[in-house]
Amino acid sequence: MKNLIFIESVRSISIDPFNTNIIFCGTSINGVFVSYDSGLQWDEINTNLTWLAKRIWKITLNPNNSNEVFIGTGIGLYKSTNQSFNWQIKNIGFLSGSSFLNVLESESGIIIYSGIQGIFRSYINESCWDYVGLHSTTSLFVDNSNSDILFSAVYGIGIESQLYKSENGGITWNYTGLSSPVLISAITSDPINSNIIYVGGFAKSYDGGDNWVFTDTPDGHTYCLIVSNYNPQQIYVGTTMGFFNSNDGGNSWSMTGLSDKNVISIAIDHQDSNVIYAGTIEGEIYKSIDNGINWFEINEFLPDFSVNSILIHPDNNDQLYIGTRGVVFTKV
Repeated sequence: MKNLIFIESVRSISIDPFNTNIIFCGTSINGVFVSYDSGLQWDEINTNLTWLAKRIWKITLNPNNSNEVFIGTGIGLYKSTNQSFNWQIKNIGFLSGSSFLNVLESESGIIIYSGIQGIFRSYINESCWDYVGLHSTTSLFVDNSNSDILFSAVYGIGIESQLYKSENGGITWNYTGLSSPVLISAITSDPINSNIIYVGGFAKSYDGGDNWVFTDTPDGHTYCLIVSNYNPQQIYVGTTMGFFNSNDGGNSWSMTGLSDKNVISIAIDHQDSNVIYAGTIEGEIYKSIDNGINWFEINEFLPDFSVNSILIHPDNNDQLYIGTRGVVFTKV
């Protein structure tokens, strides 16, 4: 590895879709940083952020106007509308003490916020929020063909994790009938047929969540779940017991490497589907060039911190951005 840049305690990384040289990262204690040269240099952009607001959970950009940047923090949502990054809070209507996990934006300009205190809904140009239900949400997924369709999992003391669905942009929610004794932290769909939903590597729906079938579950708790854009029958799961691969749409699973590793992040090369990256809690990152059959470490100079996220540059698949307790920019 080479060209390493460290920023302490990175939780979220986002690339400007209109200028891929611009990269944002949010940290757990030091706020927000931006790079204008694909990660070679970083500037701190924390104007108007208090020390509590510098605890960033999520950073996202308006896909239609990248001058609008949103950050989800431990005390609420902040928004910047220009390159000066004078952050303005958008908190009216939030329950006190909300700790936010997801920021999702629909095509109609609706923002959905998911956190410990439940689901909130607003519009981009408004400061007020409406509480629309649920509590103790652990994951949030938006349908890739209809942004009014949302799935969210909730989990609480003494109850099983349960999956809910909204068909009106989060205004109302209905229980799908799917529950699990363990936390549901991964929800995704088939990239071609969005009626096919996968939950945690153990359940699959063919009709948009109305009915569920249980699959041959991978060992361990599921951290991450990815369906290949090249072949929707190809699914990858990272668990507390390693890396698992399904070649038949999740009906059966096999461990293809990294046994006894806590695989918490996975990325697939957008130019070569045989190239896969996997990051672990143990602070390792692995690469496979044969669709996960064999793996080798690419850990040179990498700090011994959990690899929370892996992002491949959209224009140059030789560039990786790795979110750990430091962010690492590297070429491999």
